[in-house]
Amino acid sequence: ELSDLMTQQGISGEPVDINVSIYSADGTQTVCTGIDSGFDTPQTFIANSTGDFNIEVLPYDSENTGYFAYSIIEN
Repeated sequence: ELSDLMTQQGISGEPVDINVSIYSADGTQTVCTGIDSGFDTPQTFIANSTGDFNIEVLPYDSENTGYFAYSIIEN
């Protein structure tokens, strides 16, 4: 569980609700914007081309602080 992992790493606090957006490096391709259901429904993105993508993670509510987790797998 995420909270157990954070405790093992010495990170305190509570998980924060986040929005995730993914854009191509040049900003011409928006993969997703403001995805907010990842906790209940994990999201998957498979790039249809090579190159860089920017991942933007923001708190759902700008007043909230805490931790979140994500993973990136490169094939």
